[in-house]
Amino acid sequence: MHYCIKLSGTQGDGVDTVGEILALALHTAGYWVYAYRNFSSRIRGGYSSHEIVIADSPVRAKKQHPDVLVCIGEDGYGRDAQTVSDSSLVLADTSLHLAASAQCYSLPFTDTARAASQVQHKWIVALGAVGALLSLAESELEVPVAAALMHKGEGIIAGNLRALKAGYALAPHGLATSATFTGDPLGSTPPSIWEPGSG
Repeated sequence: MHYCIKLSGTQGDGVDTVGEILALALHTAGYWVYAYRNFSSRIRGGYSSHEIVIADSPVRAKKQHPDVLVCIGEDGYGRDAQTVSDSSLVLADTSLHLAASAQCYSLPFTDTARAASQVQHKWIVALGAVGALLSLAESELEVPVAAALMHKGEGIIAGNLRALKAGYALAPHGLATSATFTGDPLGSTPPSIWEPGSG
């Protein structure tokens, strides 16, 4: 089983942090994980993506097409829309104004973040939706989220955890698609996460 989730957006908006959190949570849950970052040579702005391949055996390469593409912002969708296949699932922020279909779900990541805590937490909302899609327990993401943000203080952590919970409530249910995740963890944590990157 090789299953790929691609997070695609604007550099500096949180896509890289959320990709690292998701990779760590899946690795801790007992999956082999290959993660690949693609980013611009600047602090903020421009395209950025984090591609995470989950497997039940060692994996050292990306897939040709993501099973799930999560997009927030034109930077991500404009570049990665062509990477999806007929069986891929797209979770896109409502700000992109995409037509809903059996493969494409328009979800209010940004608006939900604004209501739950603050708009900067939109990628944490998306993380919650992805966690629910993968049948990860909320606690399996709460721990790495809190750890990643420990240096920012309890108030920021609490806001992000509210955003995470709100994201779980957004996840589409009853998906009849081959993109549905069906993997089983190995029962113990694999020895490492393989995570190269590109500039």
